[in-house]
Amino acid sequence: MVKDLPYKYSFLLISILTAGTSYVSTLLFAIISDPKLGRGLTISIGFFLYLFGYIFFTITVYDYTSPRPINDTNTINSNSASPFDQKYAPQILSALIITALGAGAVQTNIAVFGAEQTRELGTTSRFFDKYMIAVNIGAMIATLVTLLTQGFVQDSHYYFIAYLVSVIMLGISGLFLIFGLRYYTHVKPYDTIITKCIPITVDAFRS
Repeated sequence: MVKDLPYKYSFLLISILTAGTSYVSTLLFAIISDPKLGRGLTISIGFFLYLFGYIFFTITVYDYTSPRPINDTNTINSNSASPFDQKYAPQILSALIITALGAGAVQTNIAVFGAEQTRELGTTSRFFDKYMIAVNIGAMIATLVTLLTQGFVQDSHYYFIAYLVSVIMLGISGLFLIFGLRYYTHVKPYDTIITKCIPITVDAFRS
């Protein structure tokens, strides 16, 4: 039934699925990290999922952009009515969902984890200023690197190189985090506000 959707609606469905997975995973990993795993371990798991998804993307893109015989019937069908009919659709969709789960785990915890490091110093507000600056600078650098890569690499391996750069940067970031875990301030898991909000919301609707 999904394959029968028009071309543009198929891409909309993929976008909604990945964005929805990311948003739902933020709540899921918040519930897991607060009372169970702690923020450091949850962020490490998120980086692992993030990296695994991007490695999956990189391998798939490399396989797709590799030279093939002219009579290869396994190449992508650009005239297909749906992206779900393409050869790599299951792999790409799986990688998107895994990456969205990793993004949710990292994004829901990393800002609070960073604030916990500065709580004793009383400079939490300054940390959030620097955090937002770092996030925006990272986004600008990623955009520039992608555009520059596209300009210098004119063949089909542009996507592979762009994903490979992402994998390397994610791997470096994850290693810095994991090797530094012993030096961070860790707040012992105790409770999650989300599980308290649900019964309060239900009672509010009943009232």
